[in-house]
Amino acid sequence: MASIEESNKSGNRKPLQERLQENRERVKERAAEKPKKAPPREDKKRPPIQRFKDAVLAQDLAKIKNMDNKNGAIDKYGHGLFAEYSTRKVGESEQVEVLKFLIEKCDLKVMQETRHTIILDLTRAKRFKAIKVLLDSGSDLNDLNLSPSATKKKTLAAIIMDKHAQESSIVNFLVTHGADISEYTQSSLKKALLRRDLGTAHRLLKQGARLNAQDGEFAKEILGGLYQQRASNKIIEDDLNDTIQFMMLNGMTVKTDSFIRDQLRSSDNLSPELEDYFYSKINEKLTANPRPMPDFSKITSQNDLRDAFNAINKSDNGKMTAADLLMAQDKDGYSLLDYLCVQGQLWEAFDPIFWSGREGKAINVLKNCLPKYRDKNLEAALKTQITLQQKSQRKKPVLKR
Repeated sequence: MASIEESNKSGNRKPLQERLQENRERVKERAAEKPKKAPPREDKKRPPIQRFKDAVLAQDLAKIKNMDNKNGAIDKYGHGLFAEYSTRKVGESEQVEVLKFLIEKCDLKVMQETRHTIILDLTRAKRFKAIKVLLDSGSDLNDLNLSPSATKKKTLAAIIMDKHAQESSIVNFLVTHGADISEYTQSSLKKALLRRDLGTAHRLLKQGARLNAQDGEFAKEILGGLYQQRASNKIIEDDLNDTIQFMMLNGMTVKTDSFIRDQLRSSDNLSPELEDYFYSKINEKLTANPRPMPDFSKITSQNDLRDAFNAINKSDNGKMTAADLLMAQDKDGYSLLDYLCVQGQLWEAFDPIFWSGREGKAINVLKNCLPKYRDKNLEAALKTQITLQQKSQRKKPVLKR
């Protein structure tokens, strides 16, 4: 018998690659010759609820109506499918499609008690699109909670706020969809501002939250928290400036400006733009209702100066010094010193002649001026007077003969 190599050499056997290609072509030909399977008929043995689910997923309304005419499929199976797709276990896009189809196309009537339970559950999962399907079909976030788990007569919005007030996305959803959270707006506003969530803060202000609550102490507390975060490097300078400017633009009270003034005196965190903005707001406040200034040309002594300041402050306390009267704040939280700064009368009020013997006190008062209004030349004049007085009081040494 001839060997394989001899057979190949003699030309009785085709090359291997050619034979493999022929085999592949024969397999394709046989596959093409096989008769195609007919599409499977609907399995009548499948449970009706499964056939109903298939029709809903396919959004085959005609088939559903046919089933419903025979055995009330929508009422019989619809609630079970609705409950299945109201859970957090299914995908959100499919969940929204099924719930919307059942309610809008199949006219499935779902009790409010069930709706409320679902809304509370979906809120925890932040399935806002699914919740909106329920809201669009008659539910209201301001409804009293009727779910079986309800222990108190509270609205859905109130229950959600009790548990999720720190979740900005949930608070934003509630506000956007008309929930009445007025009872919670102040605490939510504070949390939103401390998170620098200005979008939610803006909506809460529209809902009735007030930056001017507690006579300005509310805003001052927020400002304190922001600066504390900045001091510990939890927020960057731009975030701090943006949040404070937002508060100023939304009507932060004049009394709260006292906190701003303290920061302007001691902090380097403010951007030049924000610093200019603060000064413009302070000038606006102080020039809108300027306080009367004394006629300094008629003042010749410390007592005259004190009496003049006393008259402006409408104080009957004769024990208060001129320095005390300069620092006394009015109902808006501004001192007479602030008005003197804005009206450019520091030199008249702090004439070294009036403050003779009390120059040190005058210098300490001037340190309370905002940096923009501080006058180093005035402080230097007072210090010079102190030096001259000290030199004049020195005892001259007795000359020895």
